[in-house]
Amino acid sequence: MKKESCILYERYENTPSITAQKFYYFPQWSGHFVCNPDFYIERCNWPDILILLTTAGNGKLIYREKEYILDKNTFAIINCMDKCTYFPISEENWAFSFLHFTGLQSTELYEHIYNLNDSCVFNTTQKIESNMEDCINLCKEKGSKYEIRLSKKISNILHEILLIMQKDDSDKISMICEYISENYTEDLSTERLAKISCFSRCYFSTMFKKHTGTSLHDYVICYRLDRAKEMLINDNLPLNIIAEKTGFKDMSTFIRAFKKKENVTPSQYRKEHSRH
Repeated sequence: MKKESCILYERYENTPSITAQKFYYFPQWSGHFVCNPDFYIERCNWPDILILLTTAGNGKLIYREKEYILDKNTFAIINCMDKCTYFPISEENWAFSFLHFTGLQSTELYEHIYNLNDSCVFNTTQKIESNMEDCINLCKEKGSKYEIRLSKKISNILHEILLIMQKDDSDKISMICEYISENYTEDLSTERLAKISCFSRCYFSTMFKKHTGTSLHDYVICYRLDRAKEMLINDNLPLNIIAEKTGFKDMSTFIRAFKKKENVTPSQYRKEHSRH
């Protein structure tokens, strides 16, 4: 990978002390990249664990014979001894923070995390994001006096990942409902949301209907239509713009879904309820 493949290239190398190598978690590289479309990484046989946190755009990860979509507010955790490939797939520039680390029993803990879910991609949390950023900022200082703090930050991240995985089913479905409310304009396929919640596709569908009383498809459509109704009443936007802003692929799909649920067209609904 060349610097020319990045719009933003911030990469900090860390050389751990002998003490850190024996007793601590320690970072090897960390930083921030904003990628051009030709950005492409393929590697294996790197003796560290990588956490890759997407902050904008979308990327794709190919790892252990599986493909993962790396969306904003998700992170991947990877054993770099195994072959992994990642690259941007969206029109928006893919941006991510990264942390390569090792030490203590990093590999053993990683395999425990992976084997619990047979997955390496999770929805992020504020705690993971803040500890990642702290690690990157401390790596800029390049001082052994920060090694204990760095180890603690990495430990915080790993503990948070374990807590994410220990949430019960209802907590995870609540998390997914919140995710839908924040990302309802995006692709919200069963496969994608199942990966975020660390469920199989089939189990996710069953649990979602059990806890919400409806299918994922119907839940998402109803949420989008509720947002559309707010716009019809409060904004003077054309129907095609409302359709786009609420996640429908085109205006005809929006009108058809709206009429099916409300028994009137969006234009009729606006006329009956408009405050203007």
